[in-house]
Amino acid sequence: MSDGAPQARRSARSFALFNNRHMADIAQHALELADAGDGLFTTRLVAASTGLADSVVRPVMLRLVDAEILTRLPRLSIGRSAQYFSVVDADALGMVASLPDRDPAAASTGPT
Repeated sequence: MSDGAPQARRSARSFALFNNRHMADIAQHALELADAGDGLFTTRLVAASTGLADSVVRPVMLRLVDAEILTRLPRLSIGRSAQYFSVVDADALGMVASLPDRDPAAASTGPT
């Protein structure tokens, strides 16, 4: 198994679960950025943290806003100022970030 195999599996499961292979990684990085600072972050910060393009990160973040997991804060000025986000539901964001890492074999075993 190559070094990239766990990340490839995570991306594949993220795609299967969310129809987006980057959803789980973006959720994880957004949660980490919110925890590390004042709770605010931008698309650009998440993009830099993940190594993905802003154009890949932005639609995912907007889906998380639509799901009421993140919220968009009012822009600080008119025009193209930075759009800040904050976490509304940290538990849900943590679940989105962690679902692709769950072991399906362990999840399927239960009481008999």
